Amino acid sequence: MTVAAEGVPVLDLRLACPAAACWSVTWIGLEHSRSALTVTILVAIGLLVSGVLAGVARGWQPPSRGRWFGMRTWFGTSLVVATAGLAFGTGVALLVRADRVDAHPLRQLDGGSVAVVLSATEDPRVSGANPDLVWVRARVHAADGRTVTPADVLVFASSQSDKWLGLRVGERVRALVTVRVPDGRGLVVAALTARGPPTQISEAPGYLRLAETVRSRFRELCATALGHRKAGLLPGLVVGDTSAGEATVDEQFRRAGLTHLLAVSGANFALIVGMAVLLAGVI
Repeated sequence: MTVAAEGVPVLDLRLACPAAACWSVTWIGLEHSRSALTVTILVAIGLLVSGVLAGVARGWQPPSRGRWFGMRTWFGTSLVVATAGLAFGTGVALLVRADRVDAHPLRQLDGGSVAVVLSATEDPRVSGANPDLVWVRARVHAADGRTVTPADVLVFASSQSDKWLGLRVGERVRALVTVRVPDGRGLVVAALTARGPPTQISEAPGYLRLAETVRSRFRELCATALGHRKAGLLPGLVVGDTSAGEATVDEQFRRAGLTHLLAVSGANFALIVGMAVLLAGVI
């Protein structure tokens, strides 16, 4: 929402088309075949080239205020170029990522058991549907003693294992798992079912340990100063830490369509504010 010169609020939809294009390309890349994604990229290239040629022909100069039709044409051309460029970049990134996922050697072990080396990329979470199950997003680094291209996986284990629940982000562990290739495309190489507790290989890098210290201290302050539900909710809203959240609260946010507030927005907020603070200190 912007305000015109006359002070009348005007609905600003300039980012709607680029955002819709990125979401649409992502949906095509994750839910449809690779050929459909390739066709989408080619269409984006065609629109991008056409928009650039049209802009060059006009010198990329906006017309005077009095020429309403010319202004509208110039704005439309710029919008097409921006939308097609973002769609092209998103499509290429998805295509490259999909190729890496499909060609990953871990997919050749579907249904088998293998010893893997992995590191958590998020905090372990207890499943809301099954309290006896814990799952964690991780990145695999080696399989069957051989180094592989780092790839994203989902690890499922028993919540009775304190070692899985206590796994820290960035910490490298070795574990015996059963490999299952998920249905559909997606960007996850495999779902791994742990057949025992993990064995630590190395600690998380120093900067991740420092971040975990800050998060732990924040959780303690929330638990001391707030009620039970708020103490689990606030860390998720502020820094994307949902480890102390309740399954019922998470389900309520999911039904309301506000799940992103518990992790995505909180993590992005922490990153943006952190960079702003660092830049302000340097300036």
